[in-house]
Amino acid sequence: MALNRAAAPFEWQKASPADAGFTPDLEPRLDKLVADKRVWGLHGVLVMRGRKIVLERYFDGEDNNWGQALGIVRFGPGTLHNLYSVTKCIVALLYGIALAEGKLPPPSAPLYAQFPEHQNLVAADPRRELQNRRSCAVDVARRAMERDRPRL
Repeated sequence: MALNRAAAPFEWQKASPADAGFTPDLEPRLDKLVADKRVWGLHGVLVMRGRKIVLERYFDGEDNNWGQALGIVRFGPGTLHNLYSVTKCIVALLYGIALAEGKLPPPSAPLYAQFPEHQNLVAADPRRELQNRRSCAVDVARRAMERDRPRL
C-alpha cells in the first residue's frame, strides 16, 4: 500500500538587497536600466540568495508561443512561459557550480578522457582533440552572457 505524502507548503522568506549582500539600491538600479533601455524584453526578474527572495519584479510585454504572437501580456508569478533557451543557461550554471566544487575536469580537458570505456573510438574519430569546452553550449552561453550582461 502506497502512502500519499504531500510536501509541506514552503513559505518563501524575503530579504532586503543589503541584507543579502547586494547594493541597497538594487531595485532603483534595475528601474534605471529598464528606463534607459539598456535592458529590454524582460518578462520578470527574480533574485534569490540563501533561499530568500531579494527582488521579484514582473513586467508587461510582447510574448509569443512558438512564433505565434500573443500580444502584450501582463506577466506575473503565475504566468506560464515558454522556456526556449533557458535550459542552456541552467546547464551553464550547474556546470559552473560543479566545476567550482571540483566535481568536473576543467573545460580544457580532452573530452574523450572523460569516457575511458570508449578509448577504442579515439583513433578513428577526427574530433579526438575536442575539449569539454568545445563540446557543450556552456562556453557559448558564458561568452554571450559576459558580452551582453548589463552592469548593475
